Amino acid sequence: MLRSLMSLDDDEPEEVDNNDKPIVGSDQEGDSLAGHHCIKVSDLILTKKESMKDLLTIFSELVTVKFKKGETGKLIKEHWYTICKDNHKFMRSKGMDQAFHRGSNPSCHAHIHLHYNVYKERCQKKNLQINHHCISQLIWKQMEEEKRNPKAKKQMMLDAMLKEVKSPQKFIKKGVLRSDGFKKK
Repeated sequence: MLRSLMSLDDDEPEEVDNNDKPIVGSDQEGDSLAGHHCIKVSDLILTKKESMKDLLTIFSELVTVKFKKGETGKLIKEHWYTICKDNHKFMRSKGMDQAFHRGSNPSCHAHIHLHYNVYKERCQKKNLQINHHCISQLIWKQMEEEKRNPKAKKQMMLDAMLKEVKSPQKFIKKGVLRSDGFKKK
């Protein structure tokens, strides 16, 4: 392959023949590239479905649904909110069309804020990384605070501080006068 390059010395283009040189990124010797520089481009590019794997824990695959209003209907191609669709109370009160997603990925992330615990659990089961856009601001602030102060004091339960007081089994005059419940010998 002939390629034209401008030489710094003169204004005429220099012709370079690359036929006998190894292809950059190949396994041939002499390419002077480290192993991590020889990654195929296809390995770096994710398909839309691969980048949405975490969202598909809460949403269905892309489906086409026809919602009827009266005698007319509209065909819509989007995703179901599986948690909302499986919730019969929600479906009876809000209707089927409210469990159907009609937006982009950011609106999916916003809806996942409502179901974050379920989303987190499902991502952990499938070994998927949690998308930072799906974490609500309150949880995000708590996580940031824990990062900054890992040994910060947290509110403790008083149960560990208090000792259990044994009371007498039978209420008798001698037992009532003593708080520890032991009889005097």
